[in-house]
Amino acid sequence: MNNQENTAQSEDSNTVTTGGTNPPPPKPRATVVSAPELAPKQRPTATLVDAADLAKQADTVRPYALRRRWLNDNDSVLVRPVSRQLARAGLHFGIADVTGSKHVLLCNVEQCVLCLAQYKASPQLFTALYFLDDQNLGVLDFPEHGGPGSLATQLIPLLARPDATDLVVELSRSGRLFTVKYVSKLDPNDVDADADFGGDVLRDRVARGEGDLQPETLVSTVPQWDNQTILARYPSVARKLRVLRSDLDLAKL
Repeated sequence: MNNQENTAQSEDSNTVTTGGTNPPPPKPRATVVSAPELAPKQRPTATLVDAADLAKQADTVRPYALRRRWLNDNDSVLVRPVSRQLARAGLHFGIADVTGSKHVLLCNVEQCVLCLAQYKASPQLFTALYFLDDQNLGVLDFPEHGGPGSLATQLIPLLARPDATDLVVELSRSGRLFTVKYVSKLDPNDVDADADFGGDVLRDRVARGEGDLQPETLVSTVPQWDNQTILARYPSVARKLRVLRSDLDLAKL
């Protein structure tokens, strides 16, 4: 697992209700974020398709499952953006459980026991990319607030371009510094080249209504444990909560 740039942001998830009133709706664990300074891409309400073309696609297009990807030190990969939209969610990094294993967990937001125990969640952005090297879809997440050499300061401006999904980009890492390099732009009229760079995958997702992936789909690439599982796997969290929040009934969280 890479070293993440941990810019901490605590999420206060206490909810107070009064008799006779309904509690507020739960906060979403992830929200969708458009690349800066861009309106959503306009799509035609209808398109003309040929049955023969659809039959060929049915024979050649294989299902693609999203999984979380990351860059290790000295890695370099070629990618094609799938969408100009990103998802935002909080992640908890590197808390060792009873076995000594460290995990990355999605923040539970409402009454999150890790947040209540003052383990701060890092605000992360998630984006879907097509990885040309192994011809698979993946989700890359990175800290939302990054300085020079971060993915946020370099990748977001490229995703903000109206032609972002036609770009081929090289991502590389050296230590804690990342480099995002524009490589080329695909010709939308060159069908063969488009297929070589994942065009069939993108069209398949659009055909299944997944052209702009939902934020829940992107963040689901990170495990999320319920509060009772966390308390069982992290006894230190339970001990800390008994000291800091003696008013809480941990069994009801």
